[in-house]
Amino acid sequence: MSEFIRKIRDAWDNLAPRDQKIVMAVACLFLLFLAWMIMVKPLQNKVSQLEAANAKLVRDYQIISAYVPANQNKSQQEKADRTASLEKAIDRVSKDFDLKVTKINRTGESASVEIGVTDSVTLFYFLNDLEKKYAIYVESIDLEPKDSTVKVRKLTLGRVEKK
Repeated sequence: MSEFIRKIRDAWDNLAPRDQKIVMAVACLFLLFLAWMIMVKPLQNKVSQLEAANAKLVRDYQIISAYVPANQNKSQQEKADRTASLEKAIDRVSKDFDLKVTKINRTGESASVEIGVTDSVTLFYFLNDLEKKYAIYVESIDLEPKDSTVKVRKLTLGRVEKK
């Protein structure tokens, strides 16, 4: 190995200073290109995939919300349902949509909910029903798109109305 390094060092010393600068510039450009291909390019691809998945989820939500009727006249039953506990309301609506809610951690007027993999349409109908029937709103949501489904990483629901 030291013989190889000595040969490279001798070849480098035999180059003219101008040629050494050219070799250094080419080596720097190659290292920059390599860093771009290894680190930056995969990150850009992942960001564009996530942006496309997010745009699809937004389009799905807009399509769904266009077909969901906005009940202006609230019945007594709906008013009574708005007083239902957070856990019961989430449980009732999840059963309506066959969603598997694995865990509900309640903290005050909020609840952190764990839901398995589902399609985006069912998820948005579930969230819309919670809002319309029980005045439970999405405080935060973290989704991971998977082919034609989504995995809900984190969903926080609460009774504090949107502003």
